[in-house]
Parts: sequence; structure tokens; C-alpha cells
Amino acid sequence: MNVQNADIHINVLGPAELWIRGRRLDLGPAKQRALFVRLLLARGWHVPLEQLLDDLWGCRGARAAHTSVYVYINRLRTLLEPHRERYGNSQILVLENAGYSLRLPQGAVDAARFKKALPEARLLLERGETAAASEKIDRALGQWRGRAYADAADYPFAAQEIAHLEAMQLEAYELKITAMLEQRQYAEAAASAQWLTSREPLRESAWALLMRSLCLAGRQAEALQQYNHARETFVHALGLEPGAALKGLREMILRHQLVA
Repeated sequence: MNVQNADIHINVLGPAELWIRGRRLDLGPAKQRALFVRLLLARGWHVPLEQLLDDLWGCRGARAAHTSVYVYINRLRTLLEPHRERYGNSQILVLENAGYSLRLPQGAVDAARFKKALPEARLLLERGETAAASEKIDRALGQWRGRAYADAADYPFAAQEIAHLEAMQLEAYELKITAMLEQRQYAEAAASAQWLTSREPLRESAWALLMRSLCLAGRQAEALQQYNHARETFVHALGLEPGAALKGLREMILRHQLVA
């Protein structure tokens, strides 16, 4: 197996999946999967053994934990490079400086492809290429199968990246709705924005998209009702009034300044 040209695809926008040459491989038990995710999150950088022990077992020097790391590493190496000699050097899961690094082909991980697609879609929207932007966003969102890095959701080492990806996912939904508005798909945009506000009731930008969609669809009264709903939600949950942007949008709707 030529590692440099290996067809490796790893999905982490949901439970971790490892695909090699079109075949899905079993990543093993929960702790082994979490170890795989920890190495993925290092993005090719070396992770010391002691750091792995801390992150996954919360202890240093535990004999059982040391043994488990070596067992899991060998199993993962066998998955990633099945034709490697059992104790030969690995070109993907590499031992260096009393630790390990996971060296993957560029674009092998779906999270990286998702991150790359979002600014590309935003640029297409800015250029007025709304159909292309919408298609790119659909493909990017279609990679999600559940919570990002689900196998490490309970580990502190994954919390920041999970939050970052989930924030980007919300941005992608909003970009999709914006593309709908640009294509005058007002009813579809309103339905998508309604779903988004139900999912993220404290996200002002989602409420703004909902109000804008309804207004452009000729449903000004409903748009104003949604402002009232948003205000009640913010006051009840946060003790705060809506921000200036949402208030300004309400004023535009009241003055009939928002037209298709």
C-alpha cells in the first residue's frame, strides 16, 4: 500500500469514521476512538505520551493506561496501514519523541473540508453567484451526521474544536438562508429561518433572517410578531432587550423600507 497516495477519508462531523479505498473500517472501542480523535485534533503535530495519558485517562504513569495506549496505537496502525509489518515503521501514525503524530493526506478529514467550504461559499455569495454558493453550502452541510467529534464530546481536549465547528455550522445555515433570499425563495427561507430560531432561540442573526424572510414574502405582520417573540425570549432568558440590529430591522419593517 502506497501510503502517500492512499485513499484515506476520515469523517468526524458525527461519530468518527475511517474509510480506506472505499471501505469503512471499525475504529474499535470507545477509548481507542477517543485516542484517534485526540491525535486528529493535533493536525499532524506531535502529541507526547504523557499528554495522551492526561487527556484520556486523567493520570500520569498508570501502568494499565500506558499499556492501553500501546495496544490502541498498534490497532490503529494496523487499520491505517494493513500491509505494514507488525513492528515496522509507520508512515501515518508516527512514533516520535516519546509521543505520536497522525500524518494524513491533505483534505482527508471532513471537518477540514467543511471549514474550507464556508469562506468559499461566502465569497461566491459576495460575487452574486448564489446558485453556486447554495450548492457548496448544501454539500458542506451534507457532511454532518451528528455532533462534531462525537466520540470525544465528554473530553475537555475536544471542547474548543467542537464549539468552533458548531458555530461554523450555524453560520453555514445562515449563509444558506441568505442565498435563498438572494434567489427570491422567500417562503423557503422563512421556513429554514423558523427552524433555525427554534434550534437556536438566543441567536439574534437567525431572528433577523426570519423577520427579513417573512417581510420579503409579504408577511409583514408575521415578521413583527416574530420580533415580539424574539424580544420575549431574550428578556425571559437573559434579562436583555434585542440588540440594535434587530431593533433597526423592526423599524425598517414598520416604515415599509424593506422591499423585494
